[in-house]
Amino acid sequence: GALRFVLENLNKDDTFNIVAFDDRVEAFKPELQRYDDASKGEALSFIDGIRAGGSTNIDEALRTSLAMLPEDASRPAYVIFMTDGLPTVGEKNEGAIDDHAKTANKAHARIFTFGVGYDLNSRLLDRLSGGNGGTTAFVKPDEDIEASVSAFYSMIASPVLSDIKVALTRGDVNRAEPRDVPDLFRGGQLIVAGRYRTSGKTTIRLSGKIDGKEKTYEFPAELVEAGRGAENAFVERIWATRRIGELIDQIDLRGQNPELTDE
Repeated sequence: GALRFVLENLNKDDTFNIVAFDDRVEAFKPELQRYDDASKGEALSFIDGIRAGGSTNIDEALRTSLAMLPEDASRPAYVIFMTDGLPTVGEKNEGAIDDHAKTANKAHARIFTFGVGYDLNSRLLDRLSGGNGGTTAFVKPDEDIEASVSAFYSMIASPVLSDIKVALTRGDVNRAEPRDVPDLFRGGQLIVAGRYRTSGKTTIRLSGKIDGKEKTYEFPAELVEAGRGAENAFVERIWATRRIGELIDQIDLRGQNPELTDE
């Protein structure tokens, strides 16, 4: 149902492909197809033939999908990755899967992951989407996945700012999380948390691209001294939670060492 919804809501100028995977990976076509009535009809027939398998080859499915995308920055590229299971075939290490996806993503595609059910590696899905400019949605078995996909489609249909960078004109920020700021879509929000050493007035500079053109916005702000601004104390917890998550990821990838453990 969700896959059919995606196909029904493509635009005439879009190109697309479908990659089905269990222990093997099978693509609808060897390369991207231009969306029209003929390709849509063939794709719907392909969808009808997909049967759920007992294995999950996430690594090869992602690499196959990303390899099809042209390295053309003039058009946005999206990978909608839906899975209901853990990686059980091929590469199963989440760090290696993430590294392989980043290497294969020469088109700088945004990866949006949809995890369906409970038998998932949620951190892997978050890592895949967060490290590639996308987001993750989790859908319970009894929830309507079409509603989640519909909300996602409404979002990406209205990109506001891409390739975002956040900086301060005065004062230094370190340990900012997330390190790679995702795109901003209409109705969405971005939360970037970091530490600063010098309090006082500053300007937040937000830069990015709109329709391929560079844009910069500036907002006056004040970095309060320690102990002031108690109404914003929750920001410390947001930053600490994100930093701890980053440290745990590094420990998982590189093994424990005193520096990471102490921090």
